[in-house]
Amino acid sequence: MALVGSGTFPGQRPGLLAGALSGAAALGDGATRAGSHRDGASSGIGRALALAFARQGARVVLAARREDRLEDIRREIELYAPDVLVVPTDLAEDDQVVRLVQSTLAHFGRVDVLVNNAGITHNGYLHKQDPATLRQMVTLNLTAVVRLSQEVLPRMLYQRSGYIVNVGSAVAGLAPPMFSSYTATKSGLSGFF
Repeated sequence: MALVGSGTFPGQRPGLLAGALSGAAALGDGATRAGSHRDGASSGIGRALALAFARQGARVVLAARREDRLEDIRREIELYAPDVLVVPTDLAEDDQVVRLVQSTLAHFGRVDVLVNNAGITHNGYLHKQDPATLRQMVTLNLTAVVRLSQEVLPRMLYQRSGYIVNVGSAVAGLAPPMFSSYTATKSGLSGFF
């Protein structure tokens, strides 16, 4: 779901953009199912971001539900950044969100960047969506973003530095057919921060 940074690039003072790329921990919850798509550190945008951060020399924490996928990405990332931490995490579970941030702090001692990236899409008619599916989408696309931000913000305030980036969607506010629930969660995200 996210990227959390720790450390800076050798010989660089972080500016706004450089700071956002100064270190990273990919925190996500990735899986693919029929009728839905989840994207976190183990696939899609999250995977690409983790690799990009690593190529810039960032120290990376990978988090997603599927440890096997995270280990595959770890092997790729270690070519660029040898200090990689894997933390299997389901961002829908509050205790795992807390454990993820604590593990990151224990390993790296700081959090410089949080990129909230994980998301899930369930397309279909609203009146045919299962309430549990709707709750799952709200939990991962919106609540997990707020909770993870809540957990890292005190540390960033203590450090007097840090960046939080929320990955939204171009459909926020548009409500295209078959995506009204997803659009609602991404619209809520665009109002956060």
